[in-house]
Amino acid sequence: MLIYLTNSLITNNYDDITLIKKCVRNLCIAYEESKHLLLGDYEVLNWACHLIQDETSQLVLNKLIQEYSLSSIPRNITEYIEVGNWQEKDKIESEGIVIHRVPFSFFVDSGFCQKSCVIVEDENDYGFYEHILKWFIAGRGYNYNFKCIQGGGTNMGRTISTTLENENIAVAFVDTDIRFPGERIKVNSTCYNCQQAARAVESSSVFHLHVLNLHEIENILPFDIIIGLDWNQEDIKHFQYLIDADENGNIMRFFDIKKGIKKTNELIDSEDYLQFAQQCYLANPQLTSEMDFDARMDITDDKGIIYPGLGRPLTKIIDYFHAHDITLTPFTLLPFQEEEWNNIGQNLLNYGFSRSMEAIN
Repeated sequence: MLIYLTNSLITNNYDDITLIKKCVRNLCIAYEESKHLLLGDYEVLNWACHLIQDETSQLVLNKLIQEYSLSSIPRNITEYIEVGNWQEKDKIESEGIVIHRVPFSFFVDSGFCQKSCVIVEDENDYGFYEHILKWFIAGRGYNYNFKCIQGGGTNMGRTISTTLENENIAVAFVDTDIRFPGERIKVNSTCYNCQQAARAVESSSVFHLHVLNLHEIENILPFDIIIGLDWNQEDIKHFQYLIDADENGNIMRFFDIKKGIKKTNELIDSEDYLQFAQQCYLANPQLTSEMDFDARMDITDDKGIIYPGLGRPLTKIIDYFHAHDITLTPFTLLPFQEEEWNNIGQNLLNYGFSRSMEAIN
């Protein structure tokens, strides 16, 4: 992540100077090890360079001073950290830029200067998100560095809390599990618990919770690539009908691609869910030629299939992009998917942005 040293660090207070030296030294090491990117005001860089004499800090601070006139906060970074002589953490948002203003004590412990954490529900999720990041930064020459932490699905909220007891900087991704337009995030759902955990760590950590505004991660996979992979042909035909009927994500943002729609008490008791299920059903001429929606509901047993799902395409897509460079592979995204890809890429870049791995001369 981009960490910016401000002139407010300059002081004559001996006790503060001792701690500021530890903070800056730790950040110089993190920069040298390509865990983060470090910039700063010219005056504080010079002040720190005269104050801190170890070899790594001298190399880093002199480099930042020499390159100061050419250095600026990249316009593609929309969230970063400012370090200063402040009493507590604050967050400022202005014109689409988020600045976390943290006191120097934030980085006095070197354990809190490690690379940013990405917390995901499943390790396969990060495999796909990393491909999105490569797509997002293609041609820009940016470097990134993360530590991936698997949230354990329903334990994501707890994982966020425990991770940020030992880490300072993290971004987490969670989907909503909403199944039809207008459905609200359920109390005590994975997403709800993550939102509660995010509020609890807000004042003590640099943290961003990215809530995917859709059912699951599968809903943002490129459908044209999915169609071309190895599937049961009957299942892929049902899937294609939904893609063809989709208008601005009104179906494919919410449809459970893995499981489809089943006859459950929740379906029966929710007029909105029933309406969505009927919308999907009516988009499929093969199903409607067999019987109408009401008849299908009547003859289907509890937990039986009303509209079939496709299966589990995530690992297939990850394998596909391992074999085909995502920056060179043509594919199509629906508008809601492209918006989500850009948001995911932006948050990963913000939190993973780091110095390139070349040696410091």
